[in-house]
Amino acid sequence: MTTAQLKELYLVRQSCRSFSDRPVARETIEEICSLAGTAPSACNLQPWRVYAVTGEKLPVVKALLKARGKAPFVDDAPAVLVIAEDTRASQASNPALSYFAPYDVGEFTACLVLAAKAAGLDTCILGWHDEPELKEKLGLPEGISVPYVVALGYAAGGYETREKIRKPESEILSFCD
Repeated sequence: MTTAQLKELYLVRQSCRSFSDRPVARETIEEICSLAGTAPSACNLQPWRVYAVTGEKLPVVKALLKARGKAPFVDDAPAVLVIAEDTRASQASNPALSYFAPYDVGEFTACLVLAAKAAGLDTCILGWHDEPELKEKLGLPEGISVPYVVALGYAAGGYETREKIRKPESEILSFCD
């Protein structure tokens, strides 16, 4: 991939809030998760786990995500990826390593949304969810936390890429020579 292709990927990736009803193939979800799994990880612990919700539990998860008037657009998403942090591995090998797990899971999630966009999919990282209820409804084991939930699907027709409005480089970059 060239720098220009990477730049284009970064510029077209955005939070999508209008999905088509086109289903997402299981193989496509596997592919983007596999690519995201190459994300950096402290001591290579890879403390992430993805619970892909596409079947009969999808309406239940969507209802939880929409509770209290949040994320009504999630109704359109054909898949929801519950991104979990599994601290059991780091705690078993070296409890001090669990410090890095949240950072690793964040890097994994960033890689995941870019891999999804490269595969022609759109995403929206959802900032609010009832973690205890979500874990209960999905039957997640102890030692698992859910820092991120990602709506996944194909953008609805006419959902245009928005112009990126970001801070200027001078506000985010300083050289300490």
